[in-house]
Amino acid sequence: MVSSLQDCKSVLRKLLNVAILWTCGAGWLKCGAQPLLTATDLIVGQGYPAEMHNTWTADNFQIGMQRIPPTKIGARAVLMMHGVFTNAGCWVANFPFNDLAFMLHDAGWDVWLANFRGTVYSYYNANYTADEEKFWEWSWPEMGTYDVPAMIDYVLDYTGHDQLTVVCHSEGCANSLVALSTLPDYAAKVGFYMALAPAVYVGHTTSLPAVIGLKLDLGNWLYDHNIWHMKGLNKLEEILLSDFCVSYPEVCAMTMEVIMGWDMSNCNATRMPVYLELTDSTSTRNLQHGFEAMATNLFAYYDYNDNATNIQHYGDPEPPLIPLWNIKNKMALYYGGHDTLVTAYDIVNSLIPSLSGVEYVIPPTEIPMWNHADFVFSMDGTWYTQMLDVLNTFGV
Repeated sequence: MVSSLQDCKSVLRKLLNVAILWTCGAGWLKCGAQPLLTATDLIVGQGYPAEMHNTWTADNFQIGMQRIPPTKIGARAVLMMHGVFTNAGCWVANFPFNDLAFMLHDAGWDVWLANFRGTVYSYYNANYTADEEKFWEWSWPEMGTYDVPAMIDYVLDYTGHDQLTVVCHSEGCANSLVALSTLPDYAAKVGFYMALAPAVYVGHTTSLPAVIGLKLDLGNWLYDHNIWHMKGLNKLEEILLSDFCVSYPEVCAMTMEVIMGWDMSNCNATRMPVYLELTDSTSTRNLQHGFEAMATNLFAYYDYNDNATNIQHYGDPEPPLIPLWNIKNKMALYYGGHDTLVTAYDIVNSLIPSLSGVEYVIPPTEIPMWNHADFVFSMDGTWYTQMLDVLNTFGV
């Protein structure tokens, strides 16, 4: 009887989802991009305080940040920067014992969660609407040149500190390394820097969607069809995919393996509906810039694929390299042995040699069984505990 009742509920839920799909398609129900579960919801849901802050970039983007305020005045500030296709919620998607952001708060830190332009919390520009191409004319050089300084200044002004600590994951590291390498005044404001699976050199990625996208020239195809950005999931898609992942968690986990790297044993498959709600938008240029980095294995400015345009922007037909060798900050670097997006090969053979001026407080560390997603979604907090020890020791 109980099983039959559960089956009926499952069928009714699926019928409801189909009805929502039909009403969205008919235009009777608006299915926007606003997430069902916000980063603030995730923070408050675990019993922590949360604040929403906004600041402005020099090129007129409004940037939103979530804050988990400390219990004591004067606590050290840490700014955590997310990767591509997600937002601040990725740092608080699990639980207090296996989310680095919560662990930092419990250790007395003032925790700030960044949201880069184009995400749902940073979706406004004073000059352009999101329907205009110019709104989306950016990739990691612009995020590093404008978003990162704006957030650093805001946090330091708000807290009264002279320096802060940065923790980044994936493209959040690419963005912030642009700032550290090209803006010495801001490099001086970062007293300690922790990079988790930094997506800088990606010439040897084997992530299937990335490889297929490069082979199909997806970025230029999107441009040819006047598609200026890649959207995150809307409410309808979140409902449908969440329902699917509840019913078939193993299939969802296998899909994540294809994208992020093999061995999802560190990831809690029952949290897949939450992770899906954290998908977010990015620009087509950002995507295309990633494909360029895959093809060249260089960390360089955006290539317009036109000599005249490159000369107009850079004074040279080839886009210049981003000068990582300028960075002198104290740093800890972690990367995953099972990461197919940011491979251990590219970290060891390209990134570490490029960061020739960095002062490593501990040797660059490979986590053998971790893939790309584990750095934010791992259900095992053991490595987070080690990272926390490093941050407590060397962070400012």
